[in-house]
Amino acid sequence: MILDIYNLKKDYAGLTAAGEALLADPSLRNSDALKDVSSVLEKASFKKAQDLEGSKKYLESAKEFQAFSLKHPTSALKVSAEYNAGVNFERAGEFMLALAMYSSVSKTKKKGSEKEVNNSLLLQANLFQKIGRYVDAARTFEVYAKANPKDPKIADIYYNAATIWEALNNSSRAIDNYESYYRASRKTNRSESIFKIGLIYLDKKQYTSAINKFKEFIGQVGVSKESSAEAHHLIANSYEKMNDDGKAMYWYRQIISKFSGVTGKSVRYYAEARLKVALQDYNAYTALRFPKDPNQQASVLNRKLDLLNRLNKSFTEVVKLNSGPQIVSSLCWLGKSYEHFADSVEGAPKPKGLSADETKAYEEGIKQVTAPKRQTAIDLYKQAYNKSIELEFYNAETVYAYDALARNKQSGFVSGRDYPFDEAKIDVGDLQ
Repeated sequence: MILDIYNLKKDYAGLTAAGEALLADPSLRNSDALKDVSSVLEKASFKKAQDLEGSKKYLESAKEFQAFSLKHPTSALKVSAEYNAGVNFERAGEFMLALAMYSSVSKTKKKGSEKEVNNSLLLQANLFQKIGRYVDAARTFEVYAKANPKDPKIADIYYNAATIWEALNNSSRAIDNYESYYRASRKTNRSESIFKIGLIYLDKKQYTSAINKFKEFIGQVGVSKESSAEAHHLIANSYEKMNDDGKAMYWYRQIISKFSGVTGKSVRYYAEARLKVALQDYNAYTALRFPKDPNQQASVLNRKLDLLNRLNKSFTEVVKLNSGPQIVSSLCWLGKSYEHFADSVEGAPKPKGLSADETKAYEEGIKQVTAPKRQTAIDLYKQAYNKSIELEFYNAETVYAYDALARNKQSGFVSGRDYPFDEAKIDVGDLQ
């Protein structure tokens, strides 16, 4: 009765003192009432910790719960006390103490404590992640997933583990967890995990595996047009890196046929594909040589002019797509096309048997043909360079345009000096 009064008043200190006095009384040593006293003291101790938590005195509450678990190791409330201690230590910012409590709970085999065990694993994993112990976080997520395969949250658990392993450059563990996520998830965007696996293989230069994953991704339901365009580009680019130009061009042409009129980020993939196809025509154009026989040179000249006009149209169409990197590249390559025309015509074999005066007249006539083309090349190089400066984007074509202008003795462009832009910022990536 006395203990009940203390309990109702929430005078836990008085209750404990009175209870301890009763337990120490020799005259009550064999009394059945002592069992009731022990039970009241145990519950009161737990209630005190709960009341402190309710008052948002989290550190005091955590210490009370921790003390309870140590004092009552066989209590039915021991696991709950440790779990609550962990939660409140975390709330109080005592993360290491919280982890110790979570760890103790997660290792318990006590029947009926499955909920606390599972929650402790998740809280432990999240706290590991919060304090930067990423390996421990990922491993703990995996332990939870293995122990709870039917948990409705299982897909998210796998995804968390996958992203952590990926950030830690542990590719195999990341891939395993992304694949587990894909199998467990019912989300409409679960195919993103396939794309992420492809990117991991790509980063490891395992191009065949990357290509297979990107192809699998393209075949998924609900893939956005933008993501599909990017996957197509990565497939084409991977084939290029494998020196399989035939398959690379097939996929670039797939981009052109499927993604005409795209907007946003996809424009750069479409523009890049158009540029790649134009460069294939450029290679055919530069491979066309003037024969030694003057009688056959006119037909070759006409063919080169036709190809130059085609290149002019192709590169100009890429420029109109208004994708910065490809604008710079296309203007530069078009400049190279015109410069090549001038160089190849001027370098074509001359007719035999010409006198000095005839040779001079012949060369002057050639210059009248090539001079406008060379000037066009210079103008295009300037456009490419100026666009690069405007965009603050620098690639191999920026460097080439600058060197070409210096070679052609244009004002402000000097060979052999440092470039007037930060060479460390030159883009050496796939999109140029």
